Amino acid sequence: MSFISILLLSMNAEAVPQQLSQQGRLLDASGSAVSGQHFLTFRIYDEPSAVQPIWSEALTVIFNNGYYATTLGTDQNNPLDEDTLGQAPVYLELELDSGGPMTPRHPINAAPFSQLSRIAENV
Repeated sequence: MSFISILLLSMNAEAVPQQLSQQGRLLDASGSAVSGQHFLTFRIYDEPSAVQPIWSEALTVIFNNGYYATTLGTDQNNPLDEDTLGQAPVYLELELDSGGPMTPRHPINAAPFSQLSRIAENV
């Protein structure tokens, strides 16, 4: 492969986004759907029972009949990058307002097609 071909290939390469879409549905202790604007804190741990998170972010999120959708890692000073996600397995914890962490923590898993990106590591 010539130098020009390598240069063209590298110009077409796309950076992996340092963000993660997160959505879910939250119910309160009585089983009623959470509604309105709430403070939601996301924490990522490298162990299911770790004490210290390896990453965290607090966001104001709008809930509609318990459903929410947001994007983690949008703050350039606090990216959700390979330093964090590369410590797989990693576990996500949520906290609504100041109600304490929800349990259990859930593993962050790869999307099926993202598994194919491992092929590029060996090229």
